[in-house]
Amino acid sequence: MLTQYQQELAGQLLHRAEHLTGIPIHVFNSSHRGRDNVNIRTAISMALLNNGWTLKEVGSILSDKHHSSIINARKKFNNLLFEVKQTGEKNELIELVDILTKYVESSPFNTNRDTRHMRINKLQSMIRNGSSIYSIVGSV
Repeated sequence: MLTQYQQELAGQLLHRAEHLTGIPIHVFNSSHRGRDNVNIRTAISMALLNNGWTLKEVGSILSDKHHSSIINARKKFNNLLFEVKQTGEKNELIELVDILTKYVESSPFNTNRDTRHMRINKLQSMIRNGSSIYSIVGSV
């Protein structure tokens, strides 16, 4: 079950995705499997996962998608990310994920402040301060 803050953030995120893509929420947040709709749902999923949401929480705002659907979206996105890093090409889906991730991070309704970027900064700080590899791995 989502908290009130999570529900508010989810609603704002859906509206932001609608604004950025021009595709209405009721279209992309449905069972339609068109490429654009799937890409928007994937971008929303990744933005929330990058900010510490669980698979079940993400699925609950995307028309009650099963957690396995979110896992599949994450796997496909990570494969795409790998391909893009190899080729160096720009990709609209990756850009949308970046925009939505930053939107979630900056939202006053984001109660999960232990984001991926914060963990990276913490690890970099540990390295600068001379922490051993064992303490760094243990904190991930």
